[in-house]
Amino acid sequence: MSALRHAHFIAIGGTGMGSLAGLLKARGLEVTGSDHALYPPMSTALKDWGIEAIEGFRPENVLSRKPDLVVIGNAVRRDNPEALAAIEAGLAYRSFSDALYELAMASKHSISVSGTHGKTTTTSLLAYLLHSTGRDPSFLVGGIALDFGGSFREGEGEHFVVEGDEYDTAFFDKTPKFLHYHPRTAILTSVEFDHADIYEDLNAVKSAFRGLVALVPTDGSLVAAWNHANVREVVAGADCRVLRYAVEADDSPLDVGELDFYADDLRVEPGGTGFRLSAPGWAGDFSGLHRGERLSRLIYSPSSRISRAASIAAWVTACRTCDRSPVTRSVRARSPEGVLTAMQAVPAGIPSWSSGPAAPVVPIPTVAPNRERAPWARARATSSVTIPCLSNSTGTFSTSVLTSGA
Repeated sequence: MSALRHAHFIAIGGTGMGSLAGLLKARGLEVTGSDHALYPPMSTALKDWGIEAIEGFRPENVLSRKPDLVVIGNAVRRDNPEALAAIEAGLAYRSFSDALYELAMASKHSISVSGTHGKTTTTSLLAYLLHSTGRDPSFLVGGIALDFGGSFREGEGEHFVVEGDEYDTAFFDKTPKFLHYHPRTAILTSVEFDHADIYEDLNAVKSAFRGLVALVPTDGSLVAAWNHANVREVVAGADCRVLRYAVEADDSPLDVGELDFYADDLRVEPGGTGFRLSAPGWAGDFSGLHRGERLSRLIYSPSSRISRAASIAAWVTACRTCDRSPVTRSVRARSPEGVLTAMQAVPAGIPSWSSGPAAPVVPIPTVAPNRERAPWARARATSSVTIPCLSNSTGTFSTSVLTSGA
């Protein structure tokens, strides 16, 4: 696809599809697309990016101009007249996942954030951390990352952070999307039964995630939420290095000594809810960390388990993928603001957050009486953020995650 000049996206309104379309448009390519209906925030983003989006699927959308590449989203059914016309006409086509990897990720250090819950939050936080430490990462997330003003970013750095979904890839490829990203580093936040339309039971879901674990090379890393029994089962026998993390409030009883990173001592603090991060079982080789060392106090908000676990997963991954030398980088930055998802298109523009695509939308409490108990609803101030993942030093990692989307 070296001669790619014009790409057409069938089902461009999906967050992933629209984001890749925006990335290619930013490169200067001609980008068009179609969908049966378009909704904010992606419809607004496509308009802002200057991408023509046609409503309705018709053969002439691809036959009249014959694009160099047709990208077919996983929402497209096998009887879609536009997709069938493209294939029958012999036009080059790819699934979204393959197109993303081939066009944007193949030359990068791929970091796939996967799991039943917490993918969007963790992806956004990790991209923010890598950017804050001067790594200039690329990323693609299933929502609008408020810190970057969009759902994608193409940087000059070596890392590409992607939200790795276990849903199937396309009507012509029923394998999970995350298998197409060839991760050198993977985060596994949770493994539960989901997507009953394509997975028969929990064992089928576990099998899919085992496929992801098997893809990580022996010199790669897998950051695993060790409080989840299903995660421990799926990760068992992994050939790569496994970094195990957990949170004090998690339900599963664990031997803290077997964890590489552990968060405890939760407290409500002026900037949000803080916790202490320690390395009880760490015997690694970066940043001069020592077994049992208490590293720093991190601050996150809002007070949800997903946000707390996302903060740790992002921190550990940034620590592993950055230099191992004991260097502390301090940056001037806004506190991370989280991700705006499609579930947030609510009347009158009320700010809201959701815990995933299937969860109800909940308005964010912003009235004055609630602000003491919800400091994350306050206006965000510019602050100095010390990223402790590159050193022994203590510091703060302040987050203001608007959504805990998966």
